[in-house]
Parts: sequence; structure tokens; C-alpha cells
Amino acid sequence: MFDRDFAAATSPPNPLSLKGEGGPDGVSAVTNRQVVSGTKVALAKSFRRLATDAEAQAWGILRNRGVLGLKFRRQQVICGFVVDFYCAALRLALEIDGEVHDSAEAMCFDHARSDVLRAHGIRVVRVPNHNVTEAGLSAVLSLSLQGEGRSVPEGTERGEVGAGAHQRELGFTLIEIMVAVALLAMLGIILATSTSALMGSIRDTKTTQELYHSARVALSRMERELSMAYLSKHQSEKRTTKTVFLGKSNALTFVYMGHRRMVRGATESDEGVVEYKVERDSKTGDNVLVRREKTVIDDQPYKGGRKQVIAGGVKKLTFAYWDMDKESWQSDWKVEIDNVREEEERKAAAATGVAAATGNLALGKALAGMKKEETHGPTDMWLPARVRITLILQTEEGKELTFETQTRIRIMQPLDLGGIQVPAAFANTLNPYAAMPAQTPANFAVPGAQNNPMAPTGMGGPPPPGGGR
Repeated sequence: MFDRDFAAATSPPNPLSLKGEGGPDGVSAVTNRQVVSGTKVALAKSFRRLATDAEAQAWGILRNRGVLGLKFRRQQVICGFVVDFYCAALRLALEIDGEVHDSAEAMCFDHARSDVLRAHGIRVVRVPNHNVTEAGLSAVLSLSLQGEGRSVPEGTERGEVGAGAHQRELGFTLIEIMVAVALLAMLGIILATSTSALMGSIRDTKTTQELYHSARVALSRMERELSMAYLSKHQSEKRTTKTVFLGKSNALTFVYMGHRRMVRGATESDEGVVEYKVERDSKTGDNVLVRREKTVIDDQPYKGGRKQVIAGGVKKLTFAYWDMDKESWQSDWKVEIDNVREEEERKAAAATGVAAATGNLALGKALAGMKKEETHGPTDMWLPARVRITLILQTEEGKELTFETQTRIRIMQPLDLGGIQVPAAFANTLNPYAAMPAQTPANFAVPGAQNNPMAPTGMGGPPPPGGGR
């Protein structure tokens, strides 16, 4: 770098002790011990900012020990001068000369400055701009060292230099590359793991949502159909129908009025038999909730019908039945009606026979069960007031999801479509359970009605005075 302060060349600063320069007593004695003015420091900084193209290219080659493993500093202040590049390990100043150095004045100044630097034990190597290449700088520095009978010293600021040190420097660079590759691999692994975890969370969330949806649909359907369950005493002459409510702790079969015809012209009614239970799927091996529906009510409600899977991943299905009399939940509730009318007629005939034979109406009623305390259990052919349904589903990870609901049964008593309700005043005392005609014959007489002031007028005895009206 051309320094216009030519006086500095003719009147150099006081000589500096170079003891230990490049050795163990101090690698940078020249640069570390000198006193540098603020003006020179500012000038060096400006040269770094305003470097020429050749200087910038040379710095790109020399930095990071790019040539012969030597460490260079750029725009270093030494002995009052600012040299382009300085290697403290070799006490060598490298100058990049452009056309400005070809003038006589510039050449005189450069020689004077080089003499001052040599006086302080610093060698100066000058390189033209056109030789600023990696090969050119390597050749110039190698020839300069060989021409003076010197070799690259073994000690540097950060350790060894030279051919072996250069190889080790390259080794450090390879290690850095390996570390960078390892870091990239770790980042890739972390990214892949995070992506896999994210996709797994999305998949688990979707599976859980599907389980929630299937559970809500299944419970809503069971709740709606159970609310329409019923029993019936009515039966055809051929006794081909049988209404049931077979409630267990893990399965339920019942007759209901909620069947929907899905095919036009199908020979089906709005009644049917439905069964809910858990079975193992033959394809997947998982437990599933199965709904079996039979659209025809016959004397075999336990068989036939069409099965449909309405929920998968079932861990457990539990039913409980509310007993109004005991005020507690029961684990089973079994009612079957197929010949109840015949049983009632048989009891009525037996009671009538006892009453006619003994003349004791109370005894006949007792035999017929009229004195029995009214209850509302399965033995009385009543349905439970409420049914509690608990459904437990299990995810692939083994997490259990519990769902529970309750439903009321609207028709608790069995339907009786075969009997006619007769008012007590029209009851036959000999057979209080026999059906009476819609109109009472005029000649019908109730025994003892003449002496019964509570007997209704026109029900027997002599006609009232005045013609009966």
C-alpha cells in the first residue's frame, strides 16, 4: 500500500526488540509491543474497507490459512507503515503492487520502506496484481523462502505450519465438514421424527373422533329403539307370535315398534325384534357391537334376522335395568309372553268353579290372584322403567373411552288387546271375569237385587210404578 508519509521511510520509529519473534517467547512481538497511533489504526481500517480488487482477491486466497497453511493478517500496522498482508510466524510482509507503484517516486518510497522493515527483521515480498492467484501466491512465497535459504518454521501463532501442518489444517476442515454433515443428519432425523409424531397424532386424533362418532350413533340408536319396546298379551289362534324382553348384563333382545321399511313394497310392519350384543369379527379379530333385527315377529325371536356392525373396537357393553319396587339397578330382566291369555282364562275358569261350588267369592278371587299385592317386576310381565347402557371402546394404543346413557321405556305394561273392560255394576257375581254384552237384556236379573238398595234401576225386580219410565 502506498503510504504518502515519505518521512516515515527516512525517519523510522525507534527500533523494536524482536526477541522471541516467531518463537516461544512471543510470536507477534513486532505487532504486539509497538505503540500505534489512532491515526494509523483509522488508516488501516479505511484500507480494509476500501481494498482494491487485487487486495480483495488476495485476501480471499490467503485467509483461513489458504496458502501453505500460513496465517496472514491484512492491513497490519508495522513500524509506522501499513502493509497489505503480514505473517507473524515468518515475519513476512506481503505487498500487492498495482500500476501506482511503477512511478519513480513510488518505487523510491517502496524501497525505503522495505529497508526500514528489513532493519527490524521483517522480510518484504512484492507481488504484482496480475500474479494474484492461488498458484501465483504459493509460488512467490515458496520461491521467496527458498531464495533466502529458509523454510517454513515449525511454530506459529496457533500451532504448526508447513506441509505437515497444512495437511493437518486440511484435516480440520474435513472434520468441520463431517461435523456439518452430522448436524444435517441430526436435523433430518429430528425433522423426520417430528413429522412422524405429527402424522401419528393426526391419525390418533382421527381414530378417536371416529370412535366418538360411532359410539354416539350406536347409543342414540339403542336409546331410541329401547324407548319403543313393548310386550303384548294379544296372540293369534295359531300362537305364532311371541313378544319378549330378554335383558342380560351384556346382551339385550326385545320387541319394539320402531322398524323402518327401507324397501318399497316390502312385506314388513313397523314392528320387529332387535338384539344388541358384542361379537368377535371373523375378519379383523376385534370385538364389535352387533345389531340383529328380525322384521317378522314369530315364536322364535332368538333366531334369524339380519346382522349389522354399528361400532368397532368395543372393550365392553353393559346393560342395567331399573326396578321401581326395589329402587335399584338389576343386572337382568327376562319377560316372555306367548300363552298368557290361556293362563289367565285357565285361572279365571278355576276361580269361577271354586266360587260356584263353595259360594265363596273371596276364595275364588284369592285363587285367581286378585288379592296379590301389585308389583312391577319381570314376574308381573312389566318392563323396566329405565335402561342404562354403558359402552367402552378401546383405541389402538389401549386407551379406554367410556360412554353411558339412559333411556325410559314408555309402555311398561303389556298390551292387552283381547279383553273387554266391564264396569263393576255389570259384572256377573258368579263369574266376575267373564265378558258382558254391550247391552243388558231386559229380563236379566241380578240375584239379591230386590234387597239391595244400591242396585241400579232397571237391573232386575219389578218394574217401577208408572210403566217403567
